[in-house]
Amino acid sequence: MRTTHLGAAHVRPGRVTAWVPSDRCAKALGVSPPDERPVTVDQRQHLLAASGSPRPDPAEAPWIGLSGRLVPGAEDAVPAALASFFDRHESLRCDYERLGGEFFRRLLAPGEVEFVALPLGDDLAAAEAHDCLVEHLTASAQPHVWPRAGFVTVESEDSLTLFAAFDHVTFDLVSMHAALDELPLLHAAYARGDGPGPVPAAPPSHLDHAAGEQARLAGLTAEDPRMDVWREVAQAGDAAGLPLSSGVSRGGRWGHELVSMPLATPGETAELDELAGRWGTDLETVLIALMLRAIADQEGPGPYELAGLLKVPGRPPEHARSVGWYAAVVPLLLTVDPTAELRTVCRQVVAARDRSAHGAIPTPLVHRLLPDLREPSLVLGFVDHRRSPAEGWMLNESRALLGRVPADDQMHAWITCLPKGTVFEARHPAIPACSAWVATLTVTMRRALLAELAASEVLQPQ
Repeated sequence: MRTTHLGAAHVRPGRVTAWVPSDRCAKALGVSPPDERPVTVDQRQHLLAASGSPRPDPAEAPWIGLSGRLVPGAEDAVPAALASFFDRHESLRCDYERLGGEFFRRLLAPGEVEFVALPLGDDLAAAEAHDCLVEHLTASAQPHVWPRAGFVTVESEDSLTLFAAFDHVTFDLVSMHAALDELPLLHAAYARGDGPGPVPAAPPSHLDHAAGEQARLAGLTAEDPRMDVWREVAQAGDAAGLPLSSGVSRGGRWGHELVSMPLATPGETAELDELAGRWGTDLETVLIALMLRAIADQEGPGPYELAGLLKVPGRPPEHARSVGWYAAVVPLLLTVDPTAELRTVCRQVVAARDRSAHGAIPTPLVHRLLPDLREPSLVLGFVDHRRSPAEGWMLNESRALLGRVPADDQMHAWITCLPKGTVFEARHPAIPACSAWVATLTVTMRRALLAELAASEVLQPQ
């Protein structure tokens, strides 16, 4: 399952229904007591930036969403499943109110969540249905509108498909994959008439994670040793922009293109994982090293100095199925020789990552402590979903969806390992030079991966 934008081809013709909180639910939220746990640094900045914003442009609505088929003919189960989903995750039941420059939460109690139908069209063509649901999702998945999420079903003769979109303040990519599994399970249970079970045990709350973050960052100053690596990023200058061969100049503003390209089959991924183990490292390190060396290869024959950001696990292991925004990035500073052996680059990645591990500080706080910092344009990541329920995703026609981000010069590139293979995905400035650069990156990585596996096969006894 690859990540895409929501296109007209993803939507069938039929009856379109939005599912919105009831008036009773909205009133209950308004009198809900404040919750003592704080918002995270990223949430505060996100809410602050959204204060007073006009109605969003659909071309710049960076929500995180999903779609999947539900049990046909069981539409009454949709509001029950959504309410149960909210009951299980505190972060979805939060409202945020501003007091001066700070925000506090109101937390709706379990059992108070209620969704009702809002008809959007009875017999719409596919293009009309697409436009209709995109408009609703864009207006609903906003940081200043509870529930900061939108839900729409499209019912045709033989199918019932749920489309959902969430604002980043309460959701991230791992949350999306958890929801892809949980929502169809809840809906199927209610469609059978046997209530909310059986479902997995409710995971820990993101709100507890937020309280832990506040304790971890208390008293942080610009002179703190955890800021050392960020100071180096602030001094990186042009090295913190995208590579010259990308055609993207530092500080420019472009719309973005989202691409997903195959990188390795399941068998090749397993072989590379085994090779990583023999090298004393892991699959993530090898794949990040492949990406970095491919980037350096396009910059010319000499070593390439890179100053970027690396996404790292922001959630504790026990929060793996939690819904919330667990943001964590660290600086990645290293010099990569495109002719170096992959194993050598792996060691460099490990050293750079270990050195930056204590620098996992929310970037809004970093910017407050280092006002002159220009955030790097290249953000790298890795997602491992090889053990995800691939059969269920295929049966439900599950999709991972992203809204469109505002124009800037930043590129997010990540490698996703799925049961059906490994893909290279990127959201990059939509200019021809950068599109060609990203495509070449994929080809270079693919060739290098095959070469490593071939060399490893020669060296290993049959």
